[in-house]
Amino acid sequence: MTANVTSRSMSLRVDLLTTYLISLVLNQTPSQQNNASIDLAKSKNYAHQSHVLKHIHHRTMASNPSSSSSSSSTSIAEKLAIQLEALLPSTEGTHGHMQYDLDHHCNLLQQTVALKEMKAAIFVWDRIFARGWTPTEQCYTILSKLHGKKTPESKNIRIPKTGDTKTLAPARRIHKIIKGWNVKKTNVHVFDHVDKATKFFQANPDLIYLHRNVLSKKLTKECGIKSEVARRLVTKLKQKRVLPTKAQCIQVKRDNQHQITQ
Repeated sequence: MTANVTSRSMSLRVDLLTTYLISLVLNQTPSQQNNASIDLAKSKNYAHQSHVLKHIHHRTMASNPSSSSSSSSTSIAEKLAIQLEALLPSTEGTHGHMQYDLDHHCNLLQQTVALKEMKAAIFVWDRIFARGWTPTEQCYTILSKLHGKKTPESKNIRIPKTGDTKTLAPARRIHKIIKGWNVKKTNVHVFDHVDKATKFFQANPDLIYLHRNVLSKKLTKECGIKSEVARRLVTKLKQKRVLPTKAQCIQVKRDNQHQITQ
């Protein structure tokens, strides 16, 4: 009696393994299916069949890595979508006990940037400001990795609805954010050279109507600064009325041409 029960149990296990094997090899080529059948037929017992079955499964995944990577990326996108939704005030606290501090937001930002998910990254960015926080230098550095005209954009993560209807494209938003960040960093060095540049142009008034690119090159040499800082310095001097505006330069050029024609 015991022998019959054991025999039936082993038979049931073999049937289950066979069913599972069939589900694995359905998407394989005929030659792969034939090899899988031979491997299973050679097995002598349940333990050996389990080992063979695992081997076949790994071999199947190796022969079709795209399906494995695709399902993996889909799973990551779904998990991130849940975490993004949890950032909204209406759902906070309903998805476990995650810490909704700035570091948590920065971590989510890093994950979305790594996946080239621009829209998801902007969503996290807006949530930071919605909480009244100021992004750290680390946050700006992470987001800057998506800054560039040729940066590819992925759209696999489902973005929660916030009610905002009028928004710029994610790539455009990122450009404006990083541009403002770079200007702010440059302005720190600009203020150190305003006085020296002002005295330089006061001593050389014949230079003030030159093109801004020429002015920035002269300031680069005079103040010993980088070209980026020099360009911002020219803008600052125009704002302080040390240098004439573009409209004033055009008017002077017209007056000079008019005097020549006369």
